[in-house]
Amino acid sequence: MNPPLAIDIDGTMSREDRSIEGRIFDALRSWNGTIVVATGKAVPYPIALCDYIGIDILVVAENGGIIVHNDDLIPTYDLSALHKFDKAFRGDGHDYGWPGSDLVNRWRQTEIAASHSVSLDLLKRYASQFDLNVVDSNYAYHISPSGVDKGAGLRAISKRIGLDPMDFVSIGDSENDIPLFLATGNSYAVSNAPLSVQKMANNVTTLPSASGLLEVLSSLTND
Repeated sequence: MNPPLAIDIDGTMSREDRSIEGRIFDALRSWNGTIVVATGKAVPYPIALCDYIGIDILVVAENGGIIVHNDDLIPTYDLSALHKFDKAFRGDGHDYGWPGSDLVNRWRQTEIAASHSVSLDLLKRYASQFDLNVVDSNYAYHISPSGVDKGAGLRAISKRIGLDPMDFVSIGDSENDIPLFLATGNSYAVSNAPLSVQKMANNVTTLPSASGLLEVLSSLTND
């Protein structure tokens, strides 16, 4: 039996252009162990990814704001502070920097994502009024309550499926993956991760992005 995995999507399962690396499908489908997809993305994306890979739907979405166990979607905190933040931020004439219909936030249930074109200082100033955090995933700024992160989400879903999060191996590339690293017994930063993220992981891959993920899978299989 292989160790359970907690794996980020963007920058970890993807190529440098953010497209999903096709080689991971067979590698993950054939993994003889539990796989939790842990992402900052809204719920529909990781659910669809699990479905297309052909693995059980075990998801930590929206940076720990919601967990998904097969057909059950479970928010991990009270959303009232986030709603107040949104009302204040947009009420003062600000927006989250996404064009058109804002598909980035269209299906988000437990956090708000802002484009890097939005001032980080501005977001933090509003977030601090409602005890919210702003975390950079390298792709967007994510606004969510203090204490809500991928690590907390993994602990919640691990309890639900009867596993110890410290038995997991986590793989990621961004600041929002650090709580995931700290929640697991072993962790890998893929080599495209910033140095600040690499320093928080137990291991750093030689190869970047999805190639780094495949490197980890090969290493764990051969251990």
